[in-house]
Amino acid sequence: LMKEVAGRMKLYAVDKDVELILLDEPIRVWGDPVGLREVFANLVSNAVHHLDKPNGRVEIEYNPTNETHVFCVTDNGPGIPQELQHEVFQPFYRAPGSEKREGKGLGLYFVRRIIEQHGGKVWIDSVSGRGSRFSFSLPKEPLLQSKTETLPQ
Repeated sequence: LMKEVAGRMKLYAVDKDVELILLDEPIRVWGDPVGLREVFANLVSNAVHHLDKPNGRVEIEYNPTNETHVFCVTDNGPGIPQELQHEVFQPFYRAPGSEKREGKGLGLYFVRRIIEQHGGKVWIDSVSGRGSRFSFSLPKEPLLQSKTETLPQ
């Protein structure tokens, strides 16, 4: 998964000097590999697109707890003002100044939905001018579906 994210980052970082720091060791988690790939790809591409320094840096970190896997995508970009942080996961939200970029403002909304469908949470820590850290948690144990749950016919 990390190799795929690194390969895709080259597409996002055309004409940019960006260092991508990946996890040293693979981490096994319960989840949909396609959905989780999209989560990482979206967080990394957003970090790269918003970098405003000549030497950009994007790092994927792993900080487990007893019950959860916690992944963080950290960058040294412009950061997100505190008053806008609650909006970034809303559908159709576009950061000020991103009107020239392609997209509908759904990427972080999908990140939130995918992580919540896996039983996890997503949050942001950011300081204007110092960068952002998008974090998400995934349960270490697989989600069990209810035996009484049935699919519509």
